[in-house]
Amino acid sequence: MAKKLIDQEEVAKMLGVSIEEINKMRDRKQLFPYRDGDAWKFKLEDIERLKEELAEGAGDSWSKGGEFGPLITPSRIPFC
Repeated sequence: MAKKLIDQEEVAKMLGVSIEEINKMRDRKQLFPYRDGDAWKFKLEDIERLKEELAEGAGDSWSKGGEFGPLITPSRIPFC
């Protein structure tokens, strides 16, 4: 059976985020797209997996700290 590929607009709707956020997730290697001409396409099972991870909070650390992950504040610095 052929795997279903979804365009980034549909992925953004499924995840409830903007296309810009989809591009950031791709850059951070949270999503692994395939090129289809001049468009990016994503596997449905990859999107469903990410959706579950985001619902569980596993993808939350990236969103709190922007492009470089969670911010380290003085209260989060471990003592040696």
